Amino acid sequence: MWVVKPKIISTFVPTGGRRIVELALEILNKPGSIAKISKLLAEHNVNILWGFHAAAPEDRVEIWGLFVEVPANVDLDTLISKLKSLNVVFNVKYSEKKYGQFLVDTIYYPILTTMGEQVALLSWSECIDMLKFIKEAYGVKALYEIGKRLIGKFAKNMCKTLRSMNLSEKEMIEYIADALTARGYGKFEIKSLDVDRGMIIISASENIECSSLRDVKEEIWRGLIVGMLEEMAKEIFKRNVEVKELTCKCIKQPYCEYVIKYK
Repeated sequence: MWVVKPKIISTFVPTGGRRIVELALEILNKPGSIAKISKLLAEHNVNILWGFHAAAPEDRVEIWGLFVEVPANVDLDTLISKLKSLNVVFNVKYSEKKYGQFLVDTIYYPILTTMGEQVALLSWSECIDMLKFIKEAYGVKALYEIGKRLIGKFAKNMCKTLRSMNLSEKEMIEYIADALTARGYGKFEIKSLDVDRGMIIISASENIECSSLRDVKEEIWRGLIVGMLEEMAKEIFKRNVEVKELTCKCIKQPYCEYVIKYK
């Protein structure tokens, strides 16, 4: 049975100045359930903007997750109470938490949107605002953890494919910079590789972290890109690695530079 859970890491939905609310309903899996809920929402002039529902045919309960626009004169607590009183609704969770023009999406669903992953399409300005908010609200460590999560599944699949090609460790290392560049995280290149010492130096003339946080980054730190590089290197070498940021464009250097130690 599907279960609605809180998220560990939130995603962000631009609101465009409107009152946007995220709803997650556990409802009876039978014809007419969604119609009853839609009728109640319509009676309060609540507009459904986007949503999905999911349930296996044999399940009694299904999940309906949706984003709605709620008129300013509608009391949200009253609306939620009316939804819960419907005989086809078992539970309702909602999120109206906002940061600026973003709705903070705090509800986790058991299925996601594209190719098994949850996807958010952000403009560059929205991306900058999001990373700044995460840094200010949760600190650099949160950026590091997000970096690991962003690249983790891709790194695992990429390394599995590379191993099937019988590539050496040295050959696989060369894919690290290309992979990050191809995924749009910046312009990375291998600056030096010392196999005997187990050390790689990677430089980045541009990267998403420094481009977004140049106004607030005043020191070397263990953030988003370090998390990505660490996760990539762990998958390649299948052991613990050490990754450090050596230089940064944000502190008046010509490029960012990172060292990966794997021996």
